[in-house]
Amino acid sequence: MAVIVLTISFLVIVVVKGEPLSGEADDRQRIRREPATLLRYYKISSCFISSLLILVSIPLVLKWMPRNAIYGFRVPSTLRGSGAHWFYVNEVAGAAGIAAGVLSIVFALLVVDRLAVSEVVKGRAVLIVTIVLTLAAMIPPFLVR
Repeated sequence: MAVIVLTISFLVIVVVKGEPLSGEADDRQRIRREPATLLRYYKISSCFISSLLILVSIPLVLKWMPRNAIYGFRVPSTLRGSGAHWFYVNEVAGAAGIAAGVLSIVFALLVVDRLAVSEVVKGRAVLIVTIVLTLAAMIPPFLVR
């Protein structure tokens, strides 16, 4: 689950930070000269990534996903164990994903503006916190026995 979110996250970051899909070279130069614009793009990317993580996690918390080969927190213990174990571990994974997504959105929209650093550092902090929280969401399900 988190691997899919991180892959999509990487693509979003490349689109936002890298070459635009369309547009003139002036657009790239304008973004580089205006750190506030770049910070806004980072915030949008972070909110998109976090919202995606939340949306992917909701069916796990609500136990809508039976054991399958594609979707859910799939490790050997959940694939071999009972159905109740599958649902419990996936519920924990979903709750961790929702918590990480909400914390990431709160950081991007509320906390980062209060930091006393440059706009460039704020933008990097937004994406780093989003990625770290997304990775951290994968830890709690491994702690479940």
